[in-house]
Amino acid sequence: MKIKSILLIIILIAALAGAGFLVKNNQETRSGASFANVEAIFLPSEKTLKIGEKLTTTFMIDTKDRLLTGADLRIKYEQSVLKLDSVEVTIKENEVVLSNINQENGIYELVTANIEKETRGLPKGVVSIVKLNFVAIANGEAIVGLDRSYKNMVTGYNEAGSDQELTISQGNNAIYRVAGIEARNTQAPREIECSWCGEACIETSEKESFACPDVIPVGKKCVSQNGQCVVVEGAATE
Repeated sequence: MKIKSILLIIILIAALAGAGFLVKNNQETRSGASFANVEAIFLPSEKTLKIGEKLTTTFMIDTKDRLLTGADLRIKYEQSVLKLDSVEVTIKENEVVLSNINQENGIYELVTANIEKETRGLPKGVVSIVKLNFVAIANGEAIVGLDRSYKNMVTGYNEAGSDQELTISQGNNAIYRVAGIEARNTQAPREIECSWCGEACIETSEKESFACPDVIPVGKKCVSQNGQCVVVEGAATE
């Protein structure tokens, strides 16, 4: 059995197990179709870099107030221009997470399944899924987005029926341009203003054309450090 088939079985078992507990006495038996739409978001959506410069892309899902239970996603990027150095899965700690970087093919794979048995523990709204930490390695243009050749899947809690799949109806690709070589050790990191987008910490300028409510996690702060927006403990200072 192929590894992705195994992962798909894992996410479906976990998502359906949690959903089955939540639905309880629901007798509806509809199946096969998705029951709602969600939107995939990559921020920043555009940026110009120099070779050697680092970039963090935040991938989020706007669930449109649906409760998120799981996801099986494949993100594609131009590997000749960007190197995916590392990732930071930011979805809540109670997720079962499997992730894999395939730099040779410019693919990042992520499978999550929420095993919460109470609806209050399920994330909704603008949910931060993962931060992708890239390094620019060559001049050119790189598009980062969902791999449309793959059946990307998101599941949610459906209180009105047994259908669990959420359709990713919209999604923006991020476009990054690399031109020139970074001048090293010549200037301090630029100052940026950071704010919450859902539970994600991003540059405030990225929110100007996007409706994104602030959801401040308890005991956390969104601050600027070394030219990046990061989440720190509430007692920490910038």
